Amino acid sequence: MSTTDLFFYVSTMFLHLTQRIRRTNKNYPLVIFFGCNHHSQINIFGCVLVSDETAETYKWVLKSFLEAMGNKHLKVVVTDGNGATREAIRYIFSDTSHRLCGWHLHKNACEHV
Repeated sequence: MSTTDLFFYVSTMFLHLTQRIRRTNKNYPLVIFFGCNHHSQINIFGCVLVSDETAETYKWVLKSFLEAMGNKHLKVVVTDGNGATREAIRYIFSDTSHRLCGWHLHKNACEHV
């Protein structure tokens, strides 16, 4: 996929944060940037393996992604609702609407109701 796909076809970006890579007795979060184009096809725009889940780390990840994609700000970002992620999105994508993933909403409703 290219930045052209992001510029012309994707206004909603999903951040998949629930995957973990186990290495030397530690689980490292894998962040995957993906979206859907106008044909409802999934496009993966990038991924990064991070050492921790702090707001500062996610700010760096989002800032780096934004720079790599030509500073194209998104209209909507969908995540699992992680607090550090929410803070980073508010900081880097201040005009972007942040939404929670439907699967996580359902899971949390079932656990807490």
